[in-house]
Amino acid sequence: MDGLVLKETKNKSIDTSWIPPYGERKIIKEKYNEIVLTFEQKASSNYIMDLQIRLYNEGLTI
Repeated sequence: MDGLVLKETKNKSIDTSWIPPYGERKIIKEKYNEIVLTFEQKASSNYIMDLQIRLYNEGLTI
């Protein structure tokens, strides 16, 4: 991560549901907050990395 610069951040909140084709639940609720951090390498603008982080009530994904 040496030489990376934070270029952009994007935030969004999702509150939706979907119906799985099978399983114990008829409806799956999907509610989370998300941030996407976009990094760019100082030496070369050809290298861009997005780090997506989602925070649910039950936990965190990276």
